[in-house]
Amino acid sequence: MSNAEVFCDLSSNQPLPDVAAYAKAGHKRIALKATEGTDYHWSDGATVGVQAHRRDLQVIWYHFARPGSPKAQAEFFCKVIAADIKPGDILCIDAEVTGVNGTLVDGWLAEVHAKYPDHELWVYGSPSFLTENHITPAHGAKLWIADYGVKTPALPHGWGAYEAWQHTDSGTATGVQGKVDLSVMHPQPATEALSDQAHNDAVNLTGHLKKRTRPLDKPGRALLAELAAEISRVDAIK
Repeated sequence: MSNAEVFCDLSSNQPLPDVAAYAKAGHKRIALKATEGTDYHWSDGATVGVQAHRRDLQVIWYHFARPGSPKAQAEFFCKVIAADIKPGDILCIDAEVTGVNGTLVDGWLAEVHAKYPDHELWVYGSPSFLTENHITPAHGAKLWIADYGVKTPALPHGWGAYEAWQHTDSGTATGVQGKVDLSVMHPQPATEALSDQAHNDAVNLTGHLKKRTRPLDKPGRALLAELAAEISRVDAIK
């Protein structure tokens, strides 16, 4: 696994990082806590964000959600990041405390999407928390899943894939002191681009070839085997 796929997420819980060393080690992105609720923002986060942008790092700005008004929290978040957000940055809501539910997350995403329609949205949380609190995809948001001690993360109810996986809270990264949360991006295999219609067409064609009364020639048999293998790979992804 290359550092280009790995990123850490930082808050006031960690010393300020050496962003130059972090970027030199090959990392391409960094997640920074921007806000929490409606009255806390990490003031040093903006400084780290500026340093990250200078080194062409993508910044994932995240909001730690608290029970309360999703609109007020979204407005606060947008106000805090306004001076520092750059094209390509990702905007994320962190859902992990009691009282944060699907209604709140959906409302926050709607407000942030309206303010920054060109930015990708993420939802962060554990499989159990997102499932139990009915937090499902909305407004095109992608999933940043937190699931430790497993070979493959579980997917919460309603989510078909994940964009990034936080797999440890005790990792290390060049330029960051002490233990840190580490996540890895989830590259989408080429087969995931296969649409449901194309998948169904392949299944139907395979069935037709198998039902032929005349034996298939060598190229036909090779095509049948290739189609069957492709269908199996796609089915394993779904």
